[in-house]
Amino acid sequence: WYGLADALGEARSEMEAACALEGRDRATLEVTVGVNVDYSGGAGEGYRRPPLSGSAEEIAAGLRGYAEAGVGHVICSLEPANTGSLARMAEALAFYRGASG
Repeated sequence: WYGLADALGEARSEMEAACALEGRDRATLEVTVGVNVDYSGGAGEGYRRPPLSGSAEEIAAGLRGYAEAGVGHVICSLEPANTGSLARMAEALAFYRGASG
C-alpha cells in the first residue's frame, strides 16, 4: 500500500526485471496499486509509507502521479472508513477527472 506514487520505484524496477527474466513485455501488464488516503488528520501515523492526504486538489494530484507512472488501476483505502471520507474522496475524484481532461 502506497501514498505518493514516487514510492513505486523499487517495486516497479523489480517487476520490470522479472518481466525481462521471463521474456515478457512489461507493457502487457496492467498495473494495480493500493493507495492509503488519510482524512483523519493523524499525520500518517501507523502507515508503512506516508498516505495521500490533504485537499481535494492534493489528493487529485497524488492520483495523477499514479496515472503518469503508468498505473492502470488504483484501489483506495480511506481512513476513517466513513461517509465523510467517501464524500471527500468523491470530491477529489471529480477534481481529478476535471483536471485530467
